[in-house]
Amino acid sequence: MFLPPFTVILKFFVFVAIVGMSAGAVTGLLASVLLKITIRTPAVVIDGFLGLLGSLFGFIGTLFVPWPEYTVSYENNGVIETTTMSGYQHPWRVALTVAIALPLVHQLFRRKRAKST
Repeated sequence: MFLPPFTVILKFFVFVAIVGMSAGAVTGLLASVLLKITIRTPAVVIDGFLGLLGSLFGFIGTLFVPWPEYTVSYENNGVIETTTMSGYQHPWRVALTVAIALPLVHQLFRRKRAKST
């Protein structure tokens, strides 16, 4: 089995974290505008951090969740080739969904707190 070097894996996870952080910050800003909440810098930083954690935990968590095996067979130059995958094939979708959902929930709690006072 081919295993990429550790530095490549580390750079990939840093990239995932940066994408999650930016998605979280943008989601928080848009939710603040749509929910008519005052935009504060600490809230945007918290949303970015929640996006970072959501993307990393969503991506890494997807790799460890058991998933039914998925087998594909196809013919290539007269030879039948079979490929089996035992994990979820699109962890990016989960990572981005969690990175967007956590800041959105944070902004909804901020709005609820602002209305109660």
